[in-house]
Amino acid sequence: MAAKFTRPYVEATAQVAGGAEALEALVAPLAEIVAAMRTNDDLRRALANPALPRDRKAALLDSLASRVGLSALGTNLLRALLGNRRIAHLGEVVTAIGERVDVERKIAEARVRSAVALDEATSASVRESLEKATGKKIRLRAEVDPSLLGGFVVQLGSSTYDASLAGRLRKARAALSSAPRTQ
Repeated sequence: MAAKFTRPYVEATAQVAGGAEALEALVAPLAEIVAAMRTNDDLRRALANPALPRDRKAALLDSLASRVGLSALGTNLLRALLGNRRIAHLGEVVTAIGERVDVERKIAEARVRSAVALDEATSASVRESLEKATGKKIRLRAEVDPSLLGGFVVQLGSSTYDASLAGRLRKARAALSSAPRTQ
């Protein structure tokens, strides 16, 4: 979930973009700029330096935007963030733009933790089941978690589907501990 302050930037950008395709086209180049800001200490310091005039910071961002092939819309977004002293939060804005694109395209992300890496057939089966249940296209993010012992756990939004051996053992333990004791 993106920070609250990102909403006006995303809404305005989406309105000017006119569609999910144009909005989605901003994500990759903006993410490259975010990566540059995270890895380049000089860039990060320059953008955070209050003594550096805003027009020099804008020129620096324009140069970066040109290098990564960012559209005029994306460049204007960078300038708006810079003008409002929010450029350090560009990563949060990019995340919010990605979330907006997902909503418009009816895409949901599901986190699948499994005891061993899922093969393609199992991943496809899980994805298809979730797509049928939600009516949305599902993007799976798979992780290996050996503590599950077997099976998998799916996190989709606020819902969790536990088909793991560890989960079954937990349920059995709870059922046994709450059962009345006979003498």
